[in-house]
Amino acid sequence: MTERTRHAILPIAILILAAVLRLWNLDATEFKYDEARVANLAAEFVDTGVPPLRGMGSSAGVDNPPLAVYLIALPVLLTRDPLLVTAFVVLVNLVGVWGAYALGRRYWGTGVGVVASALLAASPWAVFYSRKVWAQDLLPPFVILLFALLLGWSIGDRRWLLSGAIVALAGLTQIHFATLALLPVLGIACVLTLLLRPTHRRLAWWGWPFLVGLGGSVLLYAPYLAFDALHGWGNVRALVQALSGPTTVDWNAVRYALLNVGGREIHALAGPERFREFLDTIVNLRYWPDRAEEALVLVCAAYLVVRTWRHRHDWRQVLRDSTLLLWLVGPTAVLLRSRTPVFPHYLIPLYPAPYLVLGIGVNDLLRAVRSRRQLYRLAYGTVGFLGAVLVVWQAYLSVSIFAFVEHHDTPGGAGTPVAILRRISATVRSHASTWGGDRAIVYCPGDDPALDECPAVLKFMLGKTADLRFVDDNSSLLFPESQGDTLLVVAPGESRAADALPTCADPLPGETVWLREGKGAYRFYRLAHGYVPRPSTVPSGAPVTLENGVQLLGYGVHSPAAPGQTARLALFWRVTALPPDPPPQGYRFANHLLAASGQRVGQNDGPGYPVQRWQLGDTLLSWFDIPVASTAGPGPYTLRTGMYIYWPPDQFVSIRVLGKGDPLPDAVEWPIR
Repeated sequence: MTERTRHAILPIAILILAAVLRLWNLDATEFKYDEARVANLAAEFVDTGVPPLRGMGSSAGVDNPPLAVYLIALPVLLTRDPLLVTAFVVLVNLVGVWGAYALGRRYWGTGVGVVASALLAASPWAVFYSRKVWAQDLLPPFVILLFALLLGWSIGDRRWLLSGAIVALAGLTQIHFATLALLPVLGIACVLTLLLRPTHRRLAWWGWPFLVGLGGSVLLYAPYLAFDALHGWGNVRALVQALSGPTTVDWNAVRYALLNVGGREIHALAGPERFREFLDTIVNLRYWPDRAEEALVLVCAAYLVVRTWRHRHDWRQVLRDSTLLLWLVGPTAVLLRSRTPVFPHYLIPLYPAPYLVLGIGVNDLLRAVRSRRQLYRLAYGTVGFLGAVLVVWQAYLSVSIFAFVEHHDTPGGAGTPVAILRRISATVRSHASTWGGDRAIVYCPGDDPALDECPAVLKFMLGKTADLRFVDDNSSLLFPESQGDTLLVVAPGESRAADALPTCADPLPGETVWLREGKGAYRFYRLAHGYVPRPSTVPSGAPVTLENGVQLLGYGVHSPAAPGQTARLALFWRVTALPPDPPPQGYRFANHLLAASGQRVGQNDGPGYPVQRWQLGDTLLSWFDIPVASTAGPGPYTLRTGMYIYWPPDQFVSIRVLGKGDPLPDAVEWPIR
């Protein structure tokens, strides 16, 4: 095989390897809150046609700009299947693998491109970051584009590429703020170019491209900043507060930068409880191939520094190598002194710089012995063999960890595989459509898709095809006024909803969807049309109606009210009218337990069920645990229940009870029996 043929085949083989590792067993990948949140924002954009002006929130308390949402909206236009949306992220990262080859080949030679793309294709952490619907997982090809534009400007004679590089960096920060660490890299690389290239120092050469790039970046950020201005500059203030905090030296930046190179500690995906079990299932080399790769990156980086100095009179090579060194070291150095905690995915913008550096070292080694035929063949064969061993080892790690998380419960590690979520989705669609109306009530921890994982995931998967209503499984039971039977879905785990539903709905045991290793299951029930629960106690005068349309029906107490104990109150209520202008923060129930003297001896306030999700005719059972003071007398007690609106910082507006009286009362008082 000729060298030309080999150079034509190798990139294709590398792309195939990258695709196989990223697509193999793809339905074992997780789809949790972060993935579902950005997907829901994209779905909202697709469904409403209203462009989002901000993305999902960040760990620093600042909302990300919306470019990641626009990118994820591309597959969401066609599907709400998280498996296919994840496949889109894989495709983006395959472009990154090709970009690593193209960038390496153009500026450092074909051998460097081959080494860099092969190592990026096989790296277990790079594979992991290619298989999740995370905003930061979209970065690699665009980071490569940034440096292609920067090198094209600094080494070539295309001055307007500087505009493209500046706008590219602005776009990268719109995907994830971790790329802000590339800002000093771009700045230093530009200054270095102006110092080494006298022709570039003329204002006419770089001034207008710089201003155009700056203007394009401002335009890119204008909608985000306008939104922030209209909402009190909340993001700007949060960013200033985050940047004004004390800095600490966080060596995790260096640790994570090296960790991401290979597959060291990939067992973390198995979680703190199961990682040793995973290590027992594989050929455990204690990650020495990965550690060797990390060490070689450091050695080659040191060599590149020496090479840059030795060729300091060759401005083209100095600019190429120093830009690569800045890319390799700059983000890590920025994060080394951080005001916020550093996470491994903050170092994704380094890809594929470590592999390019390693490729340069290998390429120069082979070039140094090229004139000595036997030594060259030995060196070439040794490098090829060791490289193949490393790639095979890392491919083995990737395949092994995803096989493990597919079948094993991994608390604190990888989340529920997409395959299980797709079975849940298929079951909901099947029954909800069969019974008419495509209705389903989902009981899970939390009821807000913007804040809680379970509703966020199911809303994205089913929100377009089913009428879903989410209820916190320890807060309430919901009984809608409907024209047909209703499918009920109960998330895994113990909850009050899971305990109560078998008494009022028919289980569908054949449809249970089990989690990995049977550690919990999604359970399904059929709620008969017209079923309405009756409270165990209907006090005299009940039901009573409040001004906001809520009708109090009665209550039940599931554990006796006694001093030092907790009275478990079940409050029954119905929505008889929808408030025309409900408060954004919603209503809250006030539940007070009064002694015979009128003294309050217990209290528990809560929303019951958010007003934004009320529908006319809903009947609800809401639970409230009321601790009874140990100093309270033995009873009897009186339950005083009403509703109010809380306006921070200290304003409480009571909702009056309709009926007789002047003024109207703001609560009802029922004796506890």
